[in-house]
Amino acid sequence: MACLWITTTSQQKLGVYRKDIFHLPRHNCKSHKRWITVFMAKKKATQQPSEVDVFGAAGLSQEELLKQAMESVQNTKGKKKKETQSSKEESETITSEQKMPTKQEPELSGKKANAKEQQQRLEEEAIQDPETKKEYENFLSQVEAFTVSGRQKKSPTHNRISKNDVDGFRHSQGVSWIRLQDVTLYFGSVKLLNNVTWEVKSGDRIGLVGDNGTGKTTMLRILADLITPNSGEVIKSSPRVRTAFLKQEFIDELCPTRTLKEELLSVFEEENKLLQQYQQLEDRIANLGTDGNDLEYVEELLNQLESYRAQCEDRDVWNLENRIERLLPQLGFLPEDTIKPVSSFSGGWKVRMGLGKVLLKKPDILLLDEPTNHLDIESLEWLEGYLTSCNIALVIVSHDREFLDRVANRIVEVENGETHEFIGNYTSYLRQKEDLRVAWEAAYQRQQKFLEEQYSFIRRFQSSATRASQVKSREKLLQNMQLKGELVPRPPRPGKPLVLRFPSAPRSGNDVVEFRNVTHGYGERILFRNVNLLIERGDRLAIVGPNGSGKSTLLRLITGQEKPNQGQVMLTSHNLVTGYFEQSQADVLPLDKTVYETVEQAAGTSKSYEEIRALLGRFLFKGDSVYKSVASLSGGEKARLALCKILVSPVNLLVLDEPSNHIDIGAKETLEEALQLYDGTLILVSHDRYFVSRVAKQILSIENEQVVFYNGDYRYYLDHNEDFKERLERRFIQGVTEIKSAPEMVTTDEMLGNIERRKKAFGGSNIAVGKKKLYDTKRWK
Repeated sequence: MACLWITTTSQQKLGVYRKDIFHLPRHNCKSHKRWITVFMAKKKATQQPSEVDVFGAAGLSQEELLKQAMESVQNTKGKKKKETQSSKEESETITSEQKMPTKQEPELSGKKANAKEQQQRLEEEAIQDPETKKEYENFLSQVEAFTVSGRQKKSPTHNRISKNDVDGFRHSQGVSWIRLQDVTLYFGSVKLLNNVTWEVKSGDRIGLVGDNGTGKTTMLRILADLITPNSGEVIKSSPRVRTAFLKQEFIDELCPTRTLKEELLSVFEEENKLLQQYQQLEDRIANLGTDGNDLEYVEELLNQLESYRAQCEDRDVWNLENRIERLLPQLGFLPEDTIKPVSSFSGGWKVRMGLGKVLLKKPDILLLDEPTNHLDIESLEWLEGYLTSCNIALVIVSHDREFLDRVANRIVEVENGETHEFIGNYTSYLRQKEDLRVAWEAAYQRQQKFLEEQYSFIRRFQSSATRASQVKSREKLLQNMQLKGELVPRPPRPGKPLVLRFPSAPRSGNDVVEFRNVTHGYGERILFRNVNLLIERGDRLAIVGPNGSGKSTLLRLITGQEKPNQGQVMLTSHNLVTGYFEQSQADVLPLDKTVYETVEQAAGTSKSYEEIRALLGRFLFKGDSVYKSVASLSGGEKARLALCKILVSPVNLLVLDEPSNHIDIGAKETLEEALQLYDGTLILVSHDRYFVSRVAKQILSIENEQVVFYNGDYRYYLDHNEDFKERLERRFIQGVTEIKSAPEMVTTDEMLGNIERRKKAFGGSNIAVGKKKLYDTKRWK
């Protein structure tokens, strides 16, 4: 039984009535009517087009609506008695094909027909009327591609195979592949993946896209044999196919006290163990002493030694250091870097280190989860060039759209547990996706019009004896559309955005942070010299520069975590409350608390339970995950939790180090809006240039051991660095990632005329001295 929620609008106010029509069971009478349950409610006229929600009203399932309808049938049975008697006389004029069995006609063994027979009867009756059949066939030809059954016909795009069909011939010809086939995965009671089928093969560079929490990283873990799906198969072209997985949190797994060479050697855990066993056995044979007279014992040891030697040859354990030495120049490392500790490298160089560790495994298929985090433009361009030149199949999860545009040649989108494949790079995917969205919306609106026409016909001629056949055909048609999956689901619509504002903090003094003749570095290396800098209340300052130039170091000097080698760094303002988000969150979160308790404690009384849950949901802490202990969270989850904690904390100095890592585009937009509405002082480090362009009003650039101040937003900074601007513009995705001027806001101080010039200028090139304050959350220009 199809249950439809129908809303009607017009240019005038309409008095919309409620009418309940129920599908009555067969009775011993000469006539009968079959009705679709239609629920109509009073509704004011709007300017929106009429819609028919074929999936139930008010959040009720199909079964709940059916139960509700049948209960109402019993309650109204007495009222319908007279109406049934009158309908008996009318039914005598209907042809024998439309007559229902009477008391004198034979019954089906005294029982109801089984489900299969009922379905067959519905289909037969639905096509009795030629006019209805033709109209429906014309409609279905226009929208079938977007119906559930139509999509099932189009998929799978790959021929189905089984593991028994794979003989490894493609691998022997140099083509390696892995396929996810009909993979379904549940997390608790939630279906995360639903009959997913796609493959990656040699030559593919697949970008895996979708919102956080849709299962992208989960599919990487399935491909890497770290997770077993509930159903479906993971099929390889050969058992010899090797995969390597660079995790999003791999930096947390690096040992800071090891040297670069020792860290790279640690990837050969099995090889090192095998080599150690060989050397131990070799020493044992060399020191047999009197046991050497036992020839059988010696022969047994020699056979074991030969077995270990063969395994070492097979794994190439004799050349582990040579393999590292050959790889280091490709990653950009110098020979002298091998003895440096891991802790001395910046985040960008640690990404190269992690990539080197997975490449040393000689994979056929490389799985990368957010590899562009922490990378500056030079490191990013190097990574793009390396990945596009290497002959390894790639599956990449990244929210860096420009990176995917330059690297990927196929896009696999994950949405609502299903995957959709698009040929081409990210720009091509966006174009195809938009075309698909427009066509889907058109098909949905065509369906809504068709359903309204059918309902109007049924309502108009429901009491007509001459139109009874057509009415019944249309009723059955609407029922079968849902039973056979021939309905077009409603296209996803943008939901109401989460608007978040930082809680009010005490007003600080005008002078917030001051640098006086600061010179700092590590060992013999100087990062910056003679910095004189005054940061004032209301500044929105972004620090930019290449990896290893000292951006994060400046933040640690400001927050007091480090002391300068020369000069002074002072927090000069009274009532100063500082919030600091650092890249490594493991040591700054309370590990004994739950996710919700952590944010609740930071928020105090400024946020309600519903507001906290909404914020956590935006950053992918949904359902029972808000009650997970902080100690059990991954590195990315800890980063997102730390951001939530910052967003509810009443601070007037906000220091953020790479806050846009580990979050998707939706969460990033929420953070952007919150920072645009923030009325305190902001100091920011980020390699996400678009993010910086949306929130920063001044740029501090570290260039050749000098700190240079640009009194304008990121667009202003690019206008004064033409070479760098040209490099970036070659990467832009038109209409998506172009750098524009930051949105302007007017402060209360400016409205009141309380604008002052800077007391001090920056050291370095002193590009600008005066500054006009344009920030406030109370009013937009």
